[in-house]
Amino acid sequence: MGDLELRKLQMTGGASYTVSLPKDWIRAQGLKMGDVVAVMPRPDSSLTIVPHQKVALGQEKGSEVVLTPSKDQDKEQIL
Repeated sequence: MGDLELRKLQMTGGASYTVSLPKDWIRAQGLKMGDVVAVMPRPDSSLTIVPHQKVALGQEKGSEVVLTPSKDQDKEQIL
């Protein structure tokens, strides 16, 4: 991983947006369907996504996916 991947936001249920996570990242974290990830907003409007078990163990810096809005998006669009 490390290459830029663009992902589309999808509307689910009329009130929430979803974005798919890269399969390689999911596998590298040992995650499976139904596992929980933590989504942490950052002051620069980016989001950090970390496997929940790493947050519980204080290892948030291990592996993360950071989503940052482009200049023509606002943070609500990326959420």
